[in-house]
Amino acid sequence: MVVENDLCGYELSRSALPARKGFDFYKCREQRESAKSRCIFHDLDPRKDAEELSRRLYEKRDSRYIGYVFPESFTFTRFKLQGADFAHCQFLGTVDFQGSVFRGHTDFSFAIFDKGAHFRGARFKGSVNFTGALFRGQAWFNDATLDSCVNLTSAHFKDEFWFAGIGDAIADMTGTIFEKDAHFHNTFFAGASFIETQFGGQATFGFYKYIAHGHSCEQASTSPDIVFFEGVDMSRVLFREANLKRASFNQCYNLDQARFFDCTWNLGYGRNNILYDELELRKKMPPWEKMAKCEGVKRKCGLLGDASELDAQDDKAAESRLERSHASVEETCRAFKKHFEDRRNYLVAGDFHEGEMEMRRLAKGTWGRRLLSIEAVYWLLSRYGQSWLRPLACFIALNLIAAVIYSFSGLQLESERAPMRLEITAEPSPILMLESLFIYLHAFLYSFSVSALLRGVYATPTSLVGLLLQTVQFILGPLLILLIGLAIRRRVRR
Repeated sequence: MVVENDLCGYELSRSALPARKGFDFYKCREQRESAKSRCIFHDLDPRKDAEELSRRLYEKRDSRYIGYVFPESFTFTRFKLQGADFAHCQFLGTVDFQGSVFRGHTDFSFAIFDKGAHFRGARFKGSVNFTGALFRGQAWFNDATLDSCVNLTSAHFKDEFWFAGIGDAIADMTGTIFEKDAHFHNTFFAGASFIETQFGGQATFGFYKYIAHGHSCEQASTSPDIVFFEGVDMSRVLFREANLKRASFNQCYNLDQARFFDCTWNLGYGRNNILYDELELRKKMPPWEKMAKCEGVKRKCGLLGDASELDAQDDKAAESRLERSHASVEETCRAFKKHFEDRRNYLVAGDFHEGEMEMRRLAKGTWGRRLLSIEAVYWLLSRYGQSWLRPLACFIALNLIAAVIYSFSGLQLESERAPMRLEITAEPSPILMLESLFIYLHAFLYSFSVSALLRGVYATPTSLVGLLLQTVQFILGPLLILLIGLAIRRRVRR
């Protein structure tokens, strides 16, 4: 019988433990080493016997390693990682899990990796949790296979992080800190959250020439798919040939400083580049949370892990912590517009300018205010200065209709004594039709000269209707010409 005083002194309170069922308090029940306060598993001595530790662990045949300290020379070659629990563990050397298979729910929450952590080619058949983990060396997850979600919430990476060449990844990196470069290229995200993630170095997304084994070029070039970048400082983020149709950039910082090369956006509303945030706000796409949850259900797990092993509150898909509104999406569109204008890509910048103005119009609230506002008129006449065909068509229609009104209301030419006016007769003759055509042509030329502020045709309307129409044309005509010129300038400027 082991005396209580001979037990290891390592213990964890509920506040330090990761949230899970049945874990209110943990105390090690192993016998402490002689002249030491802890057992061999929790002993902080970096020079402790690695072979003895491995032998004791193998004999123990238990997958619960909470708070264990693994020396630098320790290896995991003989371990069967079935529902392994490495919460609060400290790995003093380079951890090598390359090619390992993790079955069940694996927990590395609040673990400390003093040197490199290698998970290259590893397969996680269940969910894996790195909440609050600290990586002081490089962390490699290249070519890993994720059958479920990897949870890196609030993890801290002090060196480079590699998460490249992974297919169908579900990852939660909410609040994660990357002090140096983070590599996500050639990874296809089926669902990912980067809410308030901090990128201290460059972060790369999209397709690069190197394609990992087992992942096609088509698959890699579509990443990311369902990704949240809400509240992220984007000044060091790079996207190359990435699919951003399901990427949310709500309330991000320094969006104009991010880099986008040959990325794919949503189509619609006459535009080739539309943000997911705009379409989701217009209810043209399902919310990100719903899509991510559907992906998790499809794999028989929630976004944050295995539902059978997490609390009910962790069984839900991650929800947005930032409110998506017309004002926030307008600000996001404005940032993208500035980004592409600074790089002289005015065609793409025009699409985001249109999105910015649409959010301003839709924010009016009631349908009446949306349809009768200045923004609505601006959209109707020229799609916010993006279309030259629409104001041109309006200009032509204005003059054709005005010419008809002038023809019937009457025009007084300076060279004629009697005013010109069309008369409706019961039996039109060819001569009468030619005369009517002559009057209409004069009326059209007069209408065009008024709309274009020219002095080619000297005439005066002879009725109040004609004078009112002339006033309207003095206002609308130059405005439409200005909109035509503005749209053409947006397309051809360099």
